[in-house]
Formats: sequence, structure tokens, C-alpha cells
Amino acid sequence: MEQTTSTAKPPGHLRIVSWNCAGALQRKWPYLLELQPDIAVEPEACNPQRLGYPPPVPGEPGQSDWIGRLQHKGLAAFSFGEWKLTRHPQRDERLEWILPLIVTGPTDFTLIGVWSMNHRASQPVPQGLPRSQPLAAAELYDFEKERGRLVVVGDFNSASQWDTPKRPNFANLIKCCSEVGLSSAYHRLNDEPFGAETKPTHWWRDRKIDGPRYHIDYAFIPDTWVEHAHFEVGSFAQWVAVAGSDHAPLVLDIDLTRMPQL
Repeated sequence: MEQTTSTAKPPGHLRIVSWNCAGALQRKWPYLLELQPDIAVEPEACNPQRLGYPPPVPGEPGQSDWIGRLQHKGLAAFSFGEWKLTRHPQRDERLEWILPLIVTGPTDFTLIGVWSMNHRASQPVPQGLPRSQPLAAAELYDFEKERGRLVVVGDFNSASQWDTPKRPNFANLIKCCSEVGLSSAYHRLNDEPFGAETKPTHWWRDRKIDGPRYHIDYAFIPDTWVEHAHFEVGSFAQWVAVAGSDHAPLVLDIDLTRMPQL
């Protein structure tokens, strides 16, 4: 199934974009801007200082944050227009690829950016916490306390078909999110089960449309947001063949005009 990605953002909506750009964000930046994000989470992005787009310039990010070991590849987040980002004061640096942020604007919420490196992280998850960094984040950042105002989004490098009886990491993550009132926007709005997605987000290894492909990028949002949400996954033709990533973006629109005040 081929996907299309609309770029026209409806008025009164919050648009959150997550796109693993696969590096070289300096060159791919215009593709991201075409999506008109209010908030963008960018795994495999360079330090924003390397972009060469010093804000404030029309169409450029108003604020950004970034974590990483290599200046050309880390986890970045950007805000645009009236939306602002603040590093969460409880950010635990031991979770190397988890970026917790406070988002302020027309509505305020907490955003957890994810680029889950799993076993490839240079720093192991602290002893006593789940081995999965997103699962560990759920305990360290008290997802229950953020109920109704939390978004967890990014490249999780995980899927239910890779779980084993001894390591059901993804199943545990889904259960953990459900217990604090979070649902995967894609799965709720497309009525598809985990592991049987019709739209991949990642074309692995050879980046061919008929090669290995997986659904490993997710946006978990409050259950109360789902009925006010619209969700799209980008196309192979646009985002792999042209933009040069091996991932398609997630585009999540939330109709703030219908949302209860948080």
C-alpha cells in the first residue's frame, strides 16, 4: 500500500512530526519544512548548531534541543512559531537516547522523544530498570503523573514480531502505555493490530520498496486525544527515493479547537 503525505496543516491544529532522517539533516531540512511541523522529533539528526540556519528566520525553528555523542548524528527536537521547548528538569542522562521535553504554546504537554538504540547504546540502562530505554523512561519520568498530557514519539527500533517469550520488550511497552492512558495513534486510527501493519515506516538495508520493511516508528498519545487526531505515514517514493532517508515520517495532527483544556 503506497502512502501519501499531505502538507496543508488545518488551522487550529497542532502538528507533531517524527522523522528519522538517516543523517545529513543539513541537506534534508527543506523536506522537513514542507511538512509544516509545529514540533519535530528527528532521530539521526546533527546538532542543530550545524544546520547553518540561525533562528529566528521565517520558516526556521524557534527553539531546538539535541542529545548525542557525535555532532553529526543524535536525537533532535525542534519547535516552530508559538510553540516552545524546555528540557525536562528530570532528564536522566543514563537514558542515552531519550529526550524528555516540556512543550508550551496554545496547549502545554510533556513530550518524550525516542531514538531507541536498544543493545547498541553505549551506556546500559540503570540496574533495576527494564532493559528497553522507552520502558525505563516510563518508570524514571513517571508516565502516570503525566496522564492526559503526555506524547511519546520517535524511532523505537522495536516491533511485536521481534519479541520473544523471555524478552517481550515491545509487548511490555504497549501494556505500560495502555496502563497510563496512551495509545499508538497509527494503530487506533487505522484499526490495525501491532505486528500486522499495512504501512511500513522503515525500509531496511537496501532501501528498496520491495525489500525488508518494518513498522518501528510510533506516536503514543493520550486516549482522550485520539478522537481529535489525524495521522499519516509518509510514502516510500517521497521520503526514501527522493529525500534519501530509510524512514518515512509520522505526521500527527491534533485539533486543538475540539480538545478539552489540559
